[in-house]
Amino acid sequence: MAVTQPSTTTAPRPPGRRSVGRLVWPTLLVAGACAATPNLRRAVTVHPGERTTVRMVQFNGGRMFTLQNASSGSAHDVYKNKRSDPLTKVVDDELLQRLLDVLAERGLFQTATPAAPSSARDALIIDHNSPGSGSRRYVIHREGLPLAEAQRYLEAKKYFLDVYNRAEAFHTADINRTDLRNEGDRARYDADRARRKLERLKERGK
Repeated sequence: MAVTQPSTTTAPRPPGRRSVGRLVWPTLLVAGACAATPNLRRAVTVHPGERTTVRMVQFNGGRMFTLQNASSGSAHDVYKNKRSDPLTKVVDDELLQRLLDVLAERGLFQTATPAAPSSARDALIIDHNSPGSGSRRYVIHREGLPLAEAQRYLEAKKYFLDVYNRAEAFHTADINRTDLRNEGDRARYDADRARRKLERLKERGK
């Protein structure tokens, strides 16, 4: 029987204290989400009525978590259509723009490629429609990157999950809701491990 279910799964937050530097990402994403962010770099502009999506794709597991801007279509249509992807969530244009601006501020668009290499385990994929210039795709991954840049990718993946988990969605479908708890833990573990490795390398270089 088809039922309407809220998608409210959230990735657990790691215990303990966090440094000021590690608080920058969630602060930028949450504080003043509806306000303009003139101090952040901008690589992609979300245009009202034009679809922009940010996806985290797991190539090994075949799962894809999608955030889509609200003005690009009816959220009701997305959630009520049984054939739509149950892992798609519709969020305010301003929230998606802020996420994109944070990615740009961290320089992640500068390392984006047209496609992910076959060795990539996962990637963040931005598909963007712009009036007059058509569609464009940015694929952000960590394959072949220096450690510091790979660390920024892992942080980006972690905070994408934070935004995704905060967004509530209602789908009508005969499905088992995917639990993001393990993936959230894995993203945090990978980011923390890369950060510790980078810190050790810096200590050796002194």
